[in-house]
Amino acid sequence: MNILMITGATRPENKTARAVKLVQNYLKEKYPQISLTTVNPNDFTLDFDNHDQNPEYLKLVSEANALIILTPEYNHGYPGKLKSLLDCAFKEYKDKHVLLGGVSDGPFGGARAIENLSPIIKCFSMIMSKADMIFPTIDKIIDADGKSLDAEHYSRVTKVIDEFIVRVS
Repeated sequence: MNILMITGATRPENKTARAVKLVQNYLKEKYPQISLTTVNPNDFTLDFDNHDQNPEYLKLVSEANALIILTPEYNHGYPGKLKSLLDCAFKEYKDKHVLLGGVSDGPFGGARAIENLSPIIKCFSMIMSKADMIFPTIDKIIDADGKSLDAEHYSRVTKVIDEFIVRVS
């Protein structure tokens, strides 16, 4: 299985990287047979939304069996650069499973960003996981190396990941 993980975070030393590392480490440890590629909008040219602008992105999406999108919440939404990257593809997303995750310093864990991203995912005809990964108060639950600081939260997140992997398999 080939999973493409897209992180919406583009700011230097962003805290979403903590959640990304946690998910990467968990998948590598529990599911070594899965090929995981992680990208973010800074990896691509995003001068304008053009299907032909990023053939390497189109190839990654086309070859993926499923996607994980982890995004920070910026002012109750998701980053514009994430939207620009997502808009570089369309038909390549059709019928692919996607797991959404939100990250924030506050108590809602990016839930509002996920809420705003959901209609876009539906427009792409993707199969959205019922449960989302929520990473609230990120500094308190995951350290800079992606290690969990909260066993209860870690259990909830890994359960969501496990359910997603079973559904996609």
